[in-house]
Amino acid sequence: MAPRYTHTLSLSIGGDTPTWEGEATVSFEVNPEEPEVAPTYAHGGLPRVPAEAVDVTVTHIDGEPVTQRDYGLLEAQTLETHIECSDALMAELLEAASEIEAARADEAADYRREAAREAF
Repeated sequence: MAPRYTHTLSLSIGGDTPTWEGEATVSFEVNPEEPEVAPTYAHGGLPRVPAEAVDVTVTHIDGEPVTQRDYGLLEAQTLETHIECSDALMAELLEAASEIEAARADEAADYRREAAREAF
């Protein structure tokens, strides 16, 4: 099971004269990148598959849980569609996930260094 990430996006809906601007806290998963597979006798090869954010779910709108808003579920559906249709917002989610993973790797490396130092 892929880890879930959480990120807050600043959104503006409505084009040049926005009809709504606010923040949405989003929970999502990332399907990892799959490298290109060279051709073999069994198949002609497979192309590279880029990483993608999937299962995008809006949990909070302007800091308020979706379930506590009057039309929260409808608003969440609208924002999820807006996010999933925007390449820039999906790229922002992938960037946030990579930053979270880098921070986790740094913390794990620090922990291992401290454990090794204490072992001596």
